[in-house]
Parts: sequence; structure tokens; C-alpha cells
Amino acid sequence: MRRYDVSVEPGEALTTIDAPLPGKVPGPYVAETYPVVAEGQYLVIAVAS
Repeated sequence: MRRYDVSVEPGEALTTIDAPLPGKVPGPYVAETYPVVAEGQYLVIAVAS
């Protein structure tokens, strides 16, 4: 199992388009998505193995 840094952002933050950093190629990119469930103070992320 690996640990990943995560953050919670409002939906509007995901639609903000910033200028790409130097040397970076603008998208479109395909992101992997995972089902997430909040249980108390824990976030449970189900990742198929």
C-alpha cells in the first residue's frame, strides 16, 4: 500500500485554468478516478487491485 498526499478543494477550483508552467505541455489529459467515501474523520478510497 502506498500513501498519497491529498487535499479537498471546492468544485470551482477544478475549473480554474492557469497558464502552463514553462516546459509543461497543456492537456487534455486523462485522470484516473476512484470512488471515495467519507466515514467520520476518515476518507476511504477503493482502488481495484
